[in-house]
Amino acid sequence: MRSRPRTTDKGETLVELLVSIALLGVAALAILASITMGLKASALASSLAQNQNVLRNWAEVLEVTPYVNCATSDSYPVPLGLDVPTNVDLSITDVKYWDPATSTFLGTCGPDNGTQQLTLEAEAASGANQPSVDQLIVVLRKPCESTC
Repeated sequence: MRSRPRTTDKGETLVELLVSIALLGVAALAILASITMGLKASALASSLAQNQNVLRNWAEVLEVTPYVNCATSDSYPVPLGLDVPTNVDLSITDVKYWDPATSTFLGTCGPDNGTQQLTLEAEAASGANQPSVDQLIVVLRKPCESTC
């Protein structure tokens, strides 16, 4: 008679294989999600840095632009020579005027005392669902015509 050989090796069951494949799938999904979030964060940071550079360049141009009494948001247009990427929209969102009586900037222009606060805004369409928006507040002063 033939005797069966004894085997101490036991195979994996189908349930064990399915559980291990499911766990590997969940781990892979978590890794892919973190990579995707990292890429989105990097694109947003790059877009914000681009916005900040454009706003600083615009602020430097505004420093040498002639002062406009009781200016509005349209009084200081974006200069033609400013290098603005095609996906960036620039605007002045707020103009305030210095009031020496209250020592604050007010939204209405009474007598223009020669100091304005402009809020510059850059909005860039990014690959993310929401555009990146950055603001820079600039204070313009009217140059002295005679001794100050």
